[in-house]
Amino acid sequence: MSPDGRAAGPPLRDDVLALLRGSGAAGFTATMHQWFDLGGLASAVPAAARRSGFGGLGYLMDAGDEGRAARQVHPRPADPWGRRGERDSGGAVSSPHRLPWQAGRWLVSLTGAEQAIVDHLVADPGRVTWAGPASPGGWVASATSGGGEGADPATVRFRKSRAFAGSQLHEVEFATRNGRRQRILVRTWQESGGSWVADPIGGGGGPDPNRPKPWVNFAAQWSTDLFAAGGRVTGAGSEPAHLVRLTFADGTVLEDMVHNGIVLFFSTPGVTFPAAVQILDAAGDILASYHEFTDLE
Repeated sequence: MSPDGRAAGPPLRDDVLALLRGSGAAGFTATMHQWFDLGGLASAVPAAARRSGFGGLGYLMDAGDEGRAARQVHPRPADPWGRRGERDSGGAVSSPHRLPWQAGRWLVSLTGAEQAIVDHLVADPGRVTWAGPASPGGWVASATSGGGEGADPATVRFRKSRAFAGSQLHEVEFATRNGRRQRILVRTWQESGGSWVADPIGGGGGPDPNRPKPWVNFAAQWSTDLFAAGGRVTGAGSEPAHLVRLTFADGTVLEDMVHNGIVLFFSTPGVTFPAAVQILDAAGDILASYHEFTDLE
């Protein structure tokens, strides 16, 4: 550094920084003048600032996380809140981001919801209680008792998150420690004592099913108290998909804009099945229309 505080040498190139990071160096002294990686900048914003919103970079994410209370994970807990929430398409959405991990630790402060999800993902899977026959492609359906997903923490990526009154939904991608790529839909909420709960709804690996028209590959959770669902918009002709609308038999209408190929829905109290699904483009033209959850009437 020069006496006036300016960098004395040439600018440090990105490839040099990448080599330093990849070498596992504990640290080095430098002056950073600008950061052009907006995605990385957004993911590194402290949780307190994230609760105030990203402005043009993203959306309000964690308004309920006041106090930074202790976090914990309970497998398949009973829902702790029974109050009525919003039944419209409201809900803050976060930008997709990977949680930076290096040398066995997170490089950013996780929100309470993120921490609860990661704690579940990285935990070892529970005991297999049932396994079905192998499919022609070699896939085997199975059920486990408790446990987590066996994820490699360095691979966890939040593809879309949406906050509602009393709950958040998160679509997360990761790889297991044996290299299997997975995605999972998780509902989180904060208990009265301040701890966060992560409740996996469903997920899997491999490609989406082939469909001749736009279609949502749903994972869902429902009861008389709530409905939570989400998934990828896939199928032939799904690229222009901009918005998905669900109209249930009781008149409840839920909407979400397609973000990173994903839609997320939540309603409390619960809904009456089935649901008419409409997938629309940015001009409001219907790309596909069909009924879903017909076997739950």
